[in-house]
Amino acid sequence: MAVKTIAKKGFIPSPGIVKQASNVIPRWLIVNSAAGVVALLMVVLAVRGIMHKEIVPQCSERFANGTLFGLQNKAGAPIGAPDLQARLAGRDWGLLENLKLVAMKDGPAAVAMQIAMPKHAAKPDEDVQPKSGMGFTWLLPSIAEAKAACLTYNVMLPEAFDFGAGGMLPGLFGGETAEMPSPTTKGAFMVRNTWGPDGLAKVRTVTSTEPRGLGFQIDPESLQLPRGRWVRIEQELVLNTPGADDGILRLWVDGKLYHENLKFAARSDERAQFRGVIADVHYGTSGQTLTAVPKSTSIQVTPFELRWQ
Repeated sequence: MAVKTIAKKGFIPSPGIVKQASNVIPRWLIVNSAAGVVALLMVVLAVRGIMHKEIVPQCSERFANGTLFGLQNKAGAPIGAPDLQARLAGRDWGLLENLKLVAMKDGPAAVAMQIAMPKHAAKPDEDVQPKSGMGFTWLLPSIAEAKAACLTYNVMLPEAFDFGAGGMLPGLFGGETAEMPSPTTKGAFMVRNTWGPDGLAKVRTVTSTEPRGLGFQIDPESLQLPRGRWVRIEQELVLNTPGADDGILRLWVDGKLYHENLKFAARSDERAQFRGVIADVHYGTSGQTLTAVPKSTSIQVTPFELRWQ
């Protein structure tokens, strides 16, 4: 059967085989393109890693063993300051003068410590001046063998609270003995939450290499401790291997991780173990001074939750 061919204007059929254009991509171009894609993928993953840093859960969510520093009697009512003092095995000061245990209806705990910090008039003729605030050590022999500890509590600063030059809040401590860390105490370590001028959230650490203490802000963006509401503070300390900087210090405020040090060296000797909590609350970041109290006030702190592993 004859095949009819329709010729378009301007089109001249060529006899024989028509050679088609080659679609083969040079090998060097494929290799270079693949390398570029891999490099771009690595950059994207690196950026995602920075933007989506793994969030470490609070230590209260990860530590199994724990105990509560109870402030209630069998009937559920707050105990008195003398009863609390009788329970303590370590040092204490200001409990009878400035501490009151109060019941709460809407707070994060049923009972809280209300700590008065009055501004005293200086009396040059007296050798011993009255102190503002209070302090004690809560000793727990059961945590001596622990490698990590987690301290949790809530603090309420009044709306009109004057931060002054700074002040101290409770924290974890340890050492070769149960003595409170000081520049002369051998092998002691301590991590204290503090506030600085303008209420900047800080921490003060005492270690084997810094026995006189070292203070620093926990947040590069200058976190200010809120006033007029309850603030949850959580502190995690993992002991280092003596001679190595493989310890960990983490601090959370209201559930947000604000500080993480993965090379924290608290001790230089295996005998330096966890001892408990230093529960000092007062104005001043390196001691108790009358001039550090800008005006009379009070702070509330909930019972301590201590966990370990």
